[in-house]
Amino acid sequence: MQKKLNHTLIPDFTQHFKHTFIYPFLRFLWVTHIYVDFFYTVVKIQRSLMQPCHFFLRLLPISYISLIIFKRLHTQKMIMHTTQHKLYYSSLNRIARAFTLTILGLLLTLPTFAQKNKSTQSTSPQNNENKKNGPIPFFDKKSYDYGDLDEDMKYATHKFEFTNIGDQNLFINNVVSSCGCTTPNWTRDSIPPGGKGFIETKYETINRLGKFKKTVTVYTNSQTASIIYLEIEGNVIKPQTTIIGAPLPQTVGGLFFDKGSVVFEPLYDNRADTQYIKLHNTTLYTTNFTPLNPDDYPKYVQILNFPSALEPNEFAKIKVIIDGTKAPGYGFGAFQIPVLSDNVVTPAMGLNITYSRKQYFPKYTAKQLAQQPKLSIKNPMHDFGSQISGDYLYCDYEFTNTGKKELEIKQVSADCPCFRLKFPKMKIAPGETIVVQGIFDTVTKNGAKTIGCEIVSNDPSSPSKWVYVKAQFQQKFKSCPTCH
Repeated sequence: MQKKLNHTLIPDFTQHFKHTFIYPFLRFLWVTHIYVDFFYTVVKIQRSLMQPCHFFLRLLPISYISLIIFKRLHTQKMIMHTTQHKLYYSSLNRIARAFTLTILGLLLTLPTFAQKNKSTQSTSPQNNENKKNGPIPFFDKKSYDYGDLDEDMKYATHKFEFTNIGDQNLFINNVVSSCGCTTPNWTRDSIPPGGKGFIETKYETINRLGKFKKTVTVYTNSQTASIIYLEIEGNVIKPQTTIIGAPLPQTVGGLFFDKGSVVFEPLYDNRADTQYIKLHNTTLYTTNFTPLNPDDYPKYVQILNFPSALEPNEFAKIKVIIDGTKAPGYGFGAFQIPVLSDNVVTPAMGLNITYSRKQYFPKYTAKQLAQQPKLSIKNPMHDFGSQISGDYLYCDYEFTNTGKKELEIKQVSADCPCFRLKFPKMKIAPGETIVVQGIFDTVTKNGAKTIGCEIVSNDPSSPSKWVYVKAQFQQKFKSCPTCH
């Protein structure tokens, strides 16, 4: 009787819901809402971590409302008649509780994480602003075409201008041409940020008929542009001259080499190198040559296949060998060998030979390179400020071997004899620091002067480094200290 009364007073809506869309629809809405809201929140958090609380706060009430609805249904025994429904509701309830606790945990931790992320993002631009770029040379143009050049102009010059767009002083350490026919000149003083400098090239046109293309290599103290390549090109032609309006022939024949000089670039110190040059006879008669005198060129040079005579329109291919293991010093070298003949048009000429001797280093891996010697120079530029010429000026440079092997100073050469370095020793142990004295003779110096000195060592990462002295001299002279 009691069961029948309860059944009458509390209707069983579960059976009704099971056969309609309401019950599965409620379950679908609850589960779908949780997943959709969760992924929507994750996407929003990824786009803006600064407002995570807003999304989770709107997520929590909806989740709790869904739980309350199912609690109410459970209280009224609308969906709890079968064991299957009890197990289903119990599992669903545990999932909802775990999901709610997860949301609460994220709600407590993400504001702190967002605050840290905000502080990191706010400080990163400041770090970028404080980062220095160092000196940076910027050239408007890195190549120049002379076009057609008359041979009798002797020299063709061009000036490449550049600007220091960095935030530190820029130094041009050295400028090297690929051929002895091109002579470079450059700004010797330091170039402040925003300042301008130049690289000037002077190409010799005599006896260099035809097209040419030469490279000038610029070495700077910039980390981003330590080596810069400039190019010049053109075409040297015979000038067309007239006498009383009558044109003269472009050439009357003679002896000439097919290029201005024999170039060894580079010449490594561990082996000999070979180059070739052609000697042409464009006259109408046989030319006899005087044998070359071995005393006219260095002992480390060999000249092979030099002709004793050349017939008209004949040429000889001359072989030139330089032994890099015996050549003295490092850097640029040049000499000329006299060539004499009975040719009435060109009785005497010169065979020009140039080279740039460098140290040979094998290709190291990063690990092997870290085990080699490394030269570090503290404050390579010393500025004496305003001075009166005639005195000896002294300064100190600190040389440190920061590598793992013994460092050897192989060569020291200054731009001017007035500046020299005094070394206590030429070999520096790993981790050792020595003080090198700089001596600047200022006799007859006038105006702004910057003098450099190149140090060649066995540091494979930077075998050539420079130190400098700088001073501003007044127009007045002191007596020479060496003449007292």
